[in-house]
Amino acid sequence: MQATPATTSKEYDAGIDAVKKERAFVSGDVKAYVRRLDGHIADDVAYEKYQEWAGYTNFVDLTLQAFAGMIMNPEPVISDSPDAFQTYLDDLTSDGEPFQRVCYNTVAEVSATGRQFVMVDYPDVPGAAALSRLEAERARLRPFVRAYPWESIIAVKTELRGGVRVLSRVRLKETVSEAGDTEWENLEIEQVRVLDLLNGRYRVRLFRKAEGTEERWEQFGSDRFPQMAGATMDFIPGVVIGAGSLDPSIRAKPPVLDLVNTAENHLNVSALEYNALRWLGSPSLVISGLVDSGDEDPTPIRMGSSQAIVLG
Repeated sequence: MQATPATTSKEYDAGIDAVKKERAFVSGDVKAYVRRLDGHIADDVAYEKYQEWAGYTNFVDLTLQAFAGMIMNPEPVISDSPDAFQTYLDDLTSDGEPFQRVCYNTVAEVSATGRQFVMVDYPDVPGAAALSRLEAERARLRPFVRAYPWESIIAVKTELRGGVRVLSRVRLKETVSEAGDTEWENLEIEQVRVLDLLNGRYRVRLFRKAEGTEERWEQFGSDRFPQMAGATMDFIPGVVIGAGSLDPSIRAKPPVLDLVNTAENHLNVSALEYNALRWLGSPSLVISGLVDSGDEDPTPIRMGSSQAIVLG
């Protein structure tokens, strides 16, 4: 199969199943991880019942919150930032998230999956680069932080520059909302954002599926070369934050992975216990010596202390 901008790396393919499992056990939606018994292979109805009997207490999410809470206590403080920078710290994402909350979310995300990509971006507005700082502030144009989870980081590439390993390319899968043909319609569009260095200049490109196809991707818009202080940038303004390193080529084991695997075992033991109680814990009625009288309307046999069974 021909590679496309959305083609995932070998590292991504090797880790995505574990990340999906971690997400499921953090959210509590773990039904798919109840393993089938031999008798369920051809019986989906029995398997669905079996899944319902499995009990799950979400200690994974509670532990994750405790991890993040301990790391963030006390909350980080930037003591030497200029007063003019406080506006950005109070709203780091341009949608109301302060610096401390962004830090907490990053800690929780990295603890859950082992990786997150955090970058600084700027609104893609025509002519924005020519605006003065005052004009940009009046137009509410400002840099902001954008975070991508593990599942969005489909490929990462590094290179040596002056003896230092730097980030040279990142491909990010994302979904954007756009207005449809009517005012009531909202379209969810999948696209791939490619950040790379072209001849030492930071470049941003977007790719979307060609209309009417599922395999062919086309560039959406033209190449964009973000500027800082009136000049193009010679680095990608982002960092891959890992559980044990900032080296983007290393994917450390997520801190909660062992707990997730233990929770999966407990989930399946719970399903087995409830299944055993269902089959072995319910009384079975055995009647010996009862003779069919041949009546057209025989007396029914009922169970319970208020009912009598007449054996004749």
